[in-house]
Amino acid sequence: MHEQHQVAHLLAHLEADAKALGLKKVTSFTVVMGDLLGMDEQSCDMYFETLGERTIIEGAKIAYRHVPGLLLCPKCNKGFPKIKSELNCSTCGTQGIPTEKGKEFFAETIKGE
Repeated sequence: MHEQHQVAHLLAHLEADAKALGLKKVTSFTVVMGDLLGMDEQSCDMYFETLGERTIIEGAKIAYRHVPGLLLCPKCNKGFPKIKSELNCSTCGTQGIPTEKGKEFFAETIKGE
């Protein structure tokens, strides 16, 4: 359900941006998706297909660009990438705090006619 809300929100922005560009039909777009969101492409594809029916994005090809998550160690103030389920700082072992890097979810490119 998390993906459904995010995709619906993105679709509204995508449609508005496409119309502002004078597009009648979106043929493809690229979604930037942060890894800290915990979303997967298959679920997003399903919601884009379902929620995009009878809109200008129906049938558009979707590409994804993933942004790795970045955690910040509250003890040594060091930023480090989140790799799989590893949440601890490699320097001091303290659990990292998520930053905004890796929480992105937006359309980066829109192509159409």
